[in-house]
Order: sequence, then C-alpha cells, then structure tokens
Amino acid sequence: MSEKNILFRKRKIRHGSLIEETFLNQHPRSRQESFAIIHLHAISRNILLPGIEKKHVCKWALGNSWGFEIADVSRKIYQGKELLYTVPENDVHIMPPSPNAVQTERTIVLDMPEKEEQSRYYVVLNRNIYVEQMFRINELTHVRLRDPASFKEKIKFLTDLASNGAISPEKLSVLLFECLTILFSASILPPERMAGLPQYQLRQVTSYPQNFPTLRSLVEFFGVSRPTLTALFKKHTGLSPMEFVISSKLNNSTWHLQYTDSSISEIALLHGYKDVAYYCNAFKKQFGVSPSQYRKNFS
Repeated sequence: MSEKNILFRKRKIRHGSLIEETFLNQHPRSRQESFAIIHLHAISRNILLPGIEKKHVCKWALGNSWGFEIADVSRKIYQGKELLYTVPENDVHIMPPSPNAVQTERTIVLDMPEKEEQSRYYVVLNRNIYVEQMFRINELTHVRLRDPASFKEKIKFLTDLASNGAISPEKLSVLLFECLTILFSASILPPERMAGLPQYQLRQVTSYPQNFPTLRSLVEFFGVSRPTLTALFKKHTGLSPMEFVISSKLNNSTWHLQYTDSSISEIALLHGYKDVAYYCNAFKKQFGVSPSQYRKNFS
C-alpha cells in the first residue's frame, strides 16, 4: 500500500486524548475484488492521557460500514441521553451499520485513566461478503476476548502499517481476516438489553427483516403486546415496527446491489419482495432513485 492509498491523516488532542486517525482509499475496484479482499476504510489510535479529563466523548454513525473498537477502559454507549449498554474494559465493542437509510448517531463515553495512560483502537471496514457474514452470523454487541493483550498487539501492528502506507491492500486484507477470526472465536457474551427492547432481537429484525412479514410475527417474536411493541419501536428507532422492517429490508438490499451481480428481481425476492415492481417503487420512495440507478451510481 502506497501513499496514494491514504486519503488523509489526522492528529489532534481532544478531551484529554491524543487521537491519530488514518483514512484509506480502499474501495474495491470491481465487484469481483469486493468478494476477494477485506478493505480497511479507517483506523484510529487514541492515547488516553491520565489526570486531564474524567471522560472522553466521541460520536459513532457508521452508515454503511462495519466497525469495532477496543479500549483499556470501560465505555458507555448512549443514544441521545439514554444509556443503551456498557462495554467493560478490554471487551471489543461491535459497531454495526445504521439499520435505516438515515444514520443514527450514538455517543461513546470513555472513563479516563487516573494514573497511567491507556489506549483505544477503532477500526472501520468496508462491507464485503466475508465481513458481512462474520458480523451478521455472530450478532454481537461486544465480545470478551480470551487474550485481549495479544489482540491489541495485532491491532497496534495493523495501525502502524496502515498509517505508514507500508503494506499492500492484499496483505492488509489477510491481517484483517486474521483479526476477525480471532475476534469471533472469542468467548461470546450474552446480549445486553436496551431499556425494555432486547437488542439481540432488534438486531435479528435488522439483519433478517424478511423473516417478519407481519406485525403479528413481530409481536410473537418479542413476546409483548402490540401497543407495547409499537411504543418501544417508536422510542428506540423513530419508526413503527413494520416501517422498521420495510426500511431494514430496503437498506439491506443496497449491499447486494453494490457488491453482487444478482438481478434486481433476485435481490427483491431475497429480501422478501415477490413483486419486483413493488420493490422498485418502495426502494425509490426511500432512497430517491431506482435500484438499477443506485447500482449504476456505485459501479
């Protein structure tokens, strides 16, 4: 990987943290390449300095990318003012793509060290078949590693190589695949719950919305009444349950439009639409363009 693969680097101090970020120009040149190589979009190293700030606050809105972060300190994840869950120190926090077309910004609050400097690493990956399968199959919010020190050394090594432009995209892909393999062979933690809305079940609906064709199927899956389910979805997603299902189906279909050669009718059927015309109309209503034009924009 040469300097031309690096879009830009940033180095700044914020909230008592020295932040070094590298953004890469690693989008696949073809759909075939998108299947063969895991592309790193961005990687960040934070040095958390002791005794300066009690908290370090950062925002998270990944849009159409997968990401994960690991830190020597605990983190609290908020949506607005509401605490969603807490990630203990040395656990890996999984950061999925936004479930809907509109990005949902969340806030990560890190507890700052009192005596010794600590570190945090943040990795963002472009979606491809390997990344999609590994993250979606495991359906985790965070992971407890068997050997966090060794994993952090791998990520540190990866960060140094990427920020220096000293590695080819192919070799970088191999290292990323090794990191993901380690990550998902780790001990799995039981899923955390949002206040009243089980996150694991919400992620199931986000990932496989075609399995929930009716409001009744959602009510049975969540095990609550219709009014309660509607109120919870409105509170946590801003949408009704079935609006969330439809939006998730359409959003998930964009990945197949970008990275596969499947026909529009095949993609529609895969995401629960037997009528391709109905799928195209719903897609255009949400994204402002037809599925074929959306694919053309990313070709």
